[in-house]
Amino acid sequence: MCKATRGEKPYYTESSTPQPLWITDNSVILESPVHPVPEGDPLTLHCSYRHTNSSDLTAEVYKDGSLLQTQTTGEMTIRTVSKSDEGLYHCKHPERGESPQSWISVTGEASVILYVY
Repeated sequence: MCKATRGEKPYYTESSTPQPLWITDNSVILESPVHPVPEGDPLTLHCSYRHTNSSDLTAEVYKDGSLLQTQTTGEMTIRTVSKSDEGLYHCKHPERGESPQSWISVTGEASVILYVY
C-alpha cells in the first residue's frame, strides 16, 4: 500500500505492489518506480506522450525544479543511484506540456552479510 496526501512524500508498506498509477489530465507522462530505489542500483525514467504508443518524446527532465538534461529518446538513466538523487522529478515538452511531479525515494545501500565458519 502506498499512502500520502497532497504535498507530502509517499510512504510504503511491506504489502506495496509496484503498479503504475496515473491520474492526470496531462498529455506528458513520467514513468518512474513505485518503490524506493536501493542506493547503488540503476534508475531509468521514461517520458511518454499519452496519445501515442511511442515513448520517443524529446523532453527536458527536471529534478526539484532544476533542469537535469534534455533527452531525445524520452528516457533518462542514472547508472548508480545515490541518496542525492532523491527528489521530485518531472519531464517537460515545449509543445505538449509537463508531466506531474513524481517523488523518487532512495534507500540505503543493501547490506552484505558474510558468514565465517
